Amino acid sequence: MKKIIPTLIGLIILLLFKVNIAYAQPTEKKIVTVEKGQVVDNDFYAAADTIQINGIVEGDVYAAARQVIVNGTVNGDLLAVGSQVRVNGLVSDNIRVLAGEIFIEGDIGRNVSVGTGQLTIGEDTTIVGNLTAVAGSITILPRTTILGNLNYWSQKPAEIGNDVQVMGKTFYQIAPQRNINFNVRNFLAKLAIFYKILSLFTTFLIGLLLLWLFPKYCQDSVKNITTKPWQSLLIGFLYLIITPFVLIILLITVFGIPLAILGLFGYIIFIYLARILFILWVGSQVSSLFKARLSNILVLILGLIIYFLLAYVYILGHLAAFFGVLLALGASLITKREIYLGLRKKNLV
Repeated sequence: MKKIIPTLIGLIILLLFKVNIAYAQPTEKKIVTVEKGQVVDNDFYAAADTIQINGIVEGDVYAAARQVIVNGTVNGDLLAVGSQVRVNGLVSDNIRVLAGEIFIEGDIGRNVSVGTGQLTIGEDTTIVGNLTAVAGSITILPRTTILGNLNYWSQKPAEIGNDVQVMGKTFYQIAPQRNINFNVRNFLAKLAIFYKILSLFTTFLIGLLLLWLFPKYCQDSVKNITTKPWQSLLIGFLYLIITPFVLIILLITVFGIPLAILGLFGYIIFIYLARILFILWVGSQVSSLFKARLSNILVLILGLIIYFLLAYVYILGHLAAFFGVLLALGASLITKREIYLGLRKKNLV
């Protein structure tokens, strides 16, 4: 089917969302395989060192790996990112690939669009649509048939074998001199940096909103972290562990499913807000240590910087952040109880 989203968006969806993921069999060598004879009835998502499609996928394939091998049948699009991608089977729709090396040999039902250092089209390959490539070098072996156009950008003309038929037009342009080899690790590293910057920015905005809407709640929660650390830690730990079991029990019952869904959203949001409360506590403690009188916004910024620097301290930084969130979880629950008792004492609830 025709896709609006490009290959990179498919990769981002693969990394960030685990929805409707087809069953696959990972091994200790980080190999994900659709076995010969196995049929996947929907779209297939996978990320590993090696991905092998030996069976049949009745949908699109989204793959991110060092090596992607398709020996079977894909009755949809193939969207892949990797160091080496090899297609020996049938792809009913489009191929969209970014890789260091690409080898295609088989029948392709629609268009092929690739960016690579080395593209090889094997013997007796049939491409029903267009072949569009940006590559360091291109080799098209004998008896290949391209029913559409051949459009390519490269440093040198493609090496085209005997009996190669291009039924449409051929367009060739010299590509700018640059290294176009795609490095998956570098891409994922840049993606991780982008995610961290985005997370920092969104956390700051939500922290500002929390301070603006509930300043007293934030102040009391930060205070409870300091004055009731062990109680906060215990309550936060119990909340973190017990709540998922309660949600699972609700999911088992038909009438409890809506409550379980709402509870899950509340659970995730509550943990996220606890992270912001811990950040505020860190900022307030550091400002108190240096006897600096800072505004709430500056305290938030200071806490954010320290919190995100913790991520670069191996193991200990992650442990500190984890227990800090547990503290803030417990402290915020204590604060909510105090607010409730105060309202109840005034007969407001």
